[in-house]
Amino acid sequence: MYKIMSNNTVVDVVKNIHYFRILESGHVAYTDQTSSEGFVGSDGITLYSFDSETIELHPNVKEGYLVKIDETEFNQLFEKLNSKIETKEQDKLALAKETKISAMSKRCNDSIVAGVSVVLGDGKEHHFKMTVEDQLNLLFADRAINNGEAYVLYHETASVCKLFSASDMKHIIDVTNKHRQYHTTYFNLLKHCINTMNTVEEINKVFYGIDLQDVGIAPEVTVLLSGV
Repeated sequence: MYKIMSNNTVVDVVKNIHYFRILESGHVAYTDQTSSEGFVGSDGITLYSFDSETIELHPNVKEGYLVKIDETEFNQLFEKLNSKIETKEQDKLALAKETKISAMSKRCNDSIVAGVSVVLGDGKEHHFKMTVEDQLNLLFADRAINNGEAYVLYHETASVCKLFSASDMKHIIDVTNKHRQYHTTYFNLLKHCINTMNTVEEINKVFYGIDLQDVGIAPEVTVLLSGV
């Protein structure tokens, strides 16, 4: 059993030594110790050599040397090194989750702000954006209707203000509320799903608009969206 040292630091441990040499073609070949140019790390990929010329010949070759150790030290170092690897992987996973959730949150907000089209009493579609200011104005309009106003001054996207009947205004408020609630509910379910994922690969496949059942949300939960 051996520990691999590089720059006076333990970088790996191996039970058995596998030696390599670099062929004229630039490929790496396993060989015996006598004709070797170095040895292979435990991952089977990283190569270590004492010879600086060999290090310059291949991108995976690093400087290193072997120190024989007993089983107790091997087990201690193995646990310590793997703990560091596990921590790095956990950090990568946490960062991937944070990045993806942030991106999905932005998409959710963009989708809400983009607004929704509403068919009013005139039989035509009218589009209403939903910026924060628009949402506040809709609250004021709702309050006015509840106070008995027959008409409310409001505006659709890219149009000047005009009077909307109480029934049209109420319909606008209902549809825009459902639009906001849908995207908010969808994002919260998607966020929950991302937080339960165990690999960066899974997280990278997530996009806004993905069928929630495809990412592990049960059908009885996704039915919440149909009621919004």
